[in-house]
Amino acid sequence: MKKFYRHDIANLVILQTPTLWQTYRNYNYIVSQGGRATVIDPGELAPIQATIAHHGLQVEKILLTHHHPDHTNATEALARQWNCEVIGYRGDQHRLPPLTVTYEAQALVDIAGYSFQVMHLPGHTLGLCALYCEELKMLFSNDLIFSLGCGRVFEGTPKQMQESLKRVRDLPDDTVIFSSHEYTLANLEFGLSLFPNDPALNDVRKSIIAKTKNEQPTVPMTLGFEKVHNPFLRWDDIEIRKVLGLGDAEDWQVFAEIRSRKDSH
Repeated sequence: MKKFYRHDIANLVILQTPTLWQTYRNYNYIVSQGGRATVIDPGELAPIQATIAHHGLQVEKILLTHHHPDHTNATEALARQWNCEVIGYRGDQHRLPPLTVTYEAQALVDIAGYSFQVMHLPGHTLGLCALYCEELKMLFSNDLIFSLGCGRVFEGTPKQMQESLKRVRDLPDDTVIFSSHEYTLANLEFGLSLFPNDPALNDVRKSIIAKTKNEQPTVPMTLGFEKVHNPFLRWDDIEIRKVLGLGDAEDWQVFAEIRSRKDSH
């Protein structure tokens, strides 16, 4: 993979840096305007420092979305280097790196001059929060949703996870989702195990393989794309219920079956 990828939305620069690539295939995001930057979920110090230095950025804050080490390991070193704010969810403060500022669910957090709403979305972890900007139609989803997939249910329940995913699914279709892992090809192969003859999924597979060969990320993605192709957002779809044999099940039970099959795929 390349050292970083750049996305320009309005007057923001979003730098997508691959980190912990040999183990977790993470993406870190650095959001800046006018050289002032917010680092979201720093899991590995060296590549993040290199991206910051390459662009001559001044780090003003670090924003954490959940407690897993692959999203927090570089926090304290980066905070010492820049003497910057470290911001995280108050309900998870006891297991995050030391915070200087806490946020509550539904609060508005400033990222490079834009207001992002804190969406508390338990399931993957009990304290996971995503960050949504209505003005820009951008979502930093971290480990809640991936392209063609979703995070494992480590701490919450399948019902909590499905309800959290529904809150994301209810956002506008043109919402751009910046997720935190490059798992798309593996997720697609699972989708094809459910629908092996789906021509649309097979076309998506060709596109993903081409991007991978050209060292291009498959994220960010749009919510509209995910609503069509991501099985974890299709709990109320008649066709997927037929495949699973769960025609009359509750939505969360359909999701739970999809997640269980993916876990053992």
